[in-house]
Amino acid sequence: MKKYIIMALSLLLVTFVMAQSSYTAPQTEKANKLTQQMKVSLNLAQSQTTQIQVVNLEVVKRIDAAISNNNDKELLKTTIKAINTYRDKEFKKVLTTQQYDLLKSNVNGRSCGLQE
Repeated sequence: MKKYIIMALSLLLVTFVMAQSSYTAPQTEKANKLTQQMKVSLNLAQSQTTQIQVVNLEVVKRIDAAISNNNDKELLKTTIKAINTYRDKEFKKVLTTQQYDLLKSNVNGRSCGLQE
């Protein structure tokens, strides 16, 4: 009997871990896609690409969490604005002035994949 309980708990744990990893994969894919778009459109150096990847992944995770945890549209809007402010602050640390200006002009034209 104990053997069956342990097997059932193990199966439950494996299912939980698999569900978590499948949730993380789309976030990583979104961040990778966005980073690659930025790498091409902003002509990023390798070190910049690595730093931007970290920022993009964090932003995607924060946005996904905000969307899944907020039913209030106004609160969600405020949260997304705060995330965008964080993103801009981090991008300014990594990008040159010219790259950041190009990013902002691309965002307005939606060619970089970022959305305000």
